[in-house]
Amino acid sequence: MFFDDFKDLTAGISSCATAIAVTLGSGWVFVRFVLNREAHPKIEFNVEVNFVRLQGDFWIVEAVAHIHNKGIVRHNITKFTFSIRYLTAADPVEPDQGFLVCLPHSAAKGSWLPGGWGDSFVEPGIQTRYSAPARIPKEATTVLIHGKFYYKNKDWHTADKLLAVPPALTPPQSP
Repeated sequence: MFFDDFKDLTAGISSCATAIAVTLGSGWVFVRFVLNREAHPKIEFNVEVNFVRLQGDFWIVEAVAHIHNKGIVRHNITKFTFSIRYLTAADPVEPDQGFLVCLPHSAAKGSWLPGGWGDSFVEPGIQTRYSAPARIPKEATTVLIHGKFYYKNKDWHTADKLLAVPPALTPPQSP
């Protein structure tokens, strides 16, 4: 009789411990993956254009992308493109869509992933810099760079930056 009572008591304690463990585990999963969204991207993405020099009728520029994975999950990038548009002094500044300024000229389109490279990835806590050379006509006064990349699940992320073209800093030509 004592053995049966002890067996029932331990079975009850075991059932309670299992229920408590399942409840705590479920709460941990809920907090971690639903409230904190641990599996979702925590990516900081910035783009820029670095003006290198004037060469002939064009600025040689560097299209740059910075990706910082601030999350704890690795993210694969399947497509990683940029486009550079520009405005000249002769272009009218007409609003597009009621309030946005249109930059009517396309200077460059490309990918930060070299052909044949396939996918790229950003590990947790890592900041990665991608670079591509491009050219912009020297008559450009304002430049807009637009960057876009796709995650493996087809979600996407974009970044843009508008900047003024610097004054030409070329050495004087000798006679």
